[in-house]
Amino acid sequence: MSMKPNDKSIISSSDDNSDKKIRSNPLLSAAVKAKGKAHVSSDDNREVMFFNEVSLGPQEADLRFRLIHFWEARNPLKKTLIGLEMLLIDEQGTVIQGFVPPGRIKKFLPHMRQGSLYTLASFYGSRSKMCSELLPTA
Repeated sequence: MSMKPNDKSIISSSDDNSDKKIRSNPLLSAAVKAKGKAHVSSDDNREVMFFNEVSLGPQEADLRFRLIHFWEARNPLKKTLIGLEMLLIDEQGTVIQGFVPPGRIKKFLPHMRQGSLYTLASFYGSRSKMCSELLPTA
């Protein structure tokens, strides 16, 4: 999956830094792309979905996850910054890899805290890019 942020992201945090709310779309590499205009609601009774429930198209439910870890991804030959890679986990324990492109790092990095909870609302499910997997040899 992949999530691309739009220019209208609204981030609000409570007094506790461990619970962040992103009411548009942060940046996941998990088949989720920004829908556009995000509606910020104080309604805590919204349905919550998990990573394995995301389907193609607009999503009405909230996606809640914890940012486990993030790091810079660099091209080893050219030494250029590719973006930020991250690991995210939902309440069911499903882990996905996320990505922030270089042009969006300054916007999102100040709000990213390892171990913090995030809520994503009003996003669009899209196909993920194919990734190769390394398998151990005998």
